[in-house]
Amino acid sequence: MAGRFEHEIHRVDIIVIDGNVGWLTVGHAHIGMLSILAIVVGSQVDALNVVGRARQATTGLYLVGQWLLPTAIWVVTATDIAIVGMSTLLWGLCLVVSMLIMAHQA
Repeated sequence: MAGRFEHEIHRVDIIVIDGNVGWLTVGHAHIGMLSILAIVVGSQVDALNVVGRARQATTGLYLVGQWLLPTAIWVVTATDIAIVGMSTLLWGLCLVVSMLIMAHQA
């Protein structure tokens, strides 16, 4: 089921999935998946006895990426500001660097 909103400047297609707006479903999926991975990363930080700067970098980068990636998706969908959409690359890189630090520690 899809709706269309037309304005003088913008045309926005709204995709509805099971009664929810499509971007809401996608953002929700990102938060769910990243939350499960956060539990795994957190348990491995303790299991591998990661301490000091490596621990701070791993947890900090993961936390930033975990929350700002889906938030950026929601914001760009709601506001249509392209630069916010480009920031998803940065938040994804935070997640990747966090995982690389953990791989190095293993």
